[in-house]
Amino acid sequence: MVTVLGAYIFLLAAASHGQSKPQCSVGWYGPSCQYQCHCARSAPCHKHDGSCRSGCEKGWFGPACQYESIGYKNVGEFTLDWLMDQNDKTCEKESEPPVYLALNASIPLKWTRIVVSTPALLRDIKFYHYIRNKGDSVECSGPKVNISDTVQDIFCPTVDNVTKVTVDIDGNAAKGLCSLYLSAGEGGLVKWDSNLLPTWINPFYSCFLQ
Repeated sequence: MVTVLGAYIFLLAAASHGQSKPQCSVGWYGPSCQYQCHCARSAPCHKHDGSCRSGCEKGWFGPACQYESIGYKNVGEFTLDWLMDQNDKTCEKESEPPVYLALNASIPLKWTRIVVSTPALLRDIKFYHYIRNKGDSVECSGPKVNISDTVQDIFCPTVDNVTKVTVDIDGNAAKGLCSLYLSAGEGGLVKWDSNLLPTWINPFYSCFLQ
């Protein structure tokens, strides 16, 4: 009996070991190859978790580069080339006024990622959004998560479409601000359902973005 049971377990283990994971086509990854890579310079992403050693393709950010940044334009009086280049190493060095931006498309926001030059600035970030026909800008009071010493994600889901946003680093205006990414939710192409959030990438984000 023991011999038969042992042989059965061995066969099950061998069969399980023999089941190979699907080989994804170039540019796709995930348990069923359902997510598209968005790595900079068309570099390959990790075949299981989608991570990019080369960084994200322009216009994409976040976990596994699966979040498409909403485009925006400057409506303030100072140039913001350093903010528009998607280079987290170029930052505002002067004490300019807060950053005022108009979204290229009026759309509900889910969350934003802000990159600053020094860790101390993270505690002073204030993010505001403006909804057309609803009066003044409203400061986002949603959860803030420090992704690293200089990167903060702010969750501020809106039901109505947002048209403008403002970023103010309290006491320093825009000084030290490097990058701003705005997201309406997970935007990576999915072969079987483009609306499904890859919760296996980062469960925390799924709580706010579904």
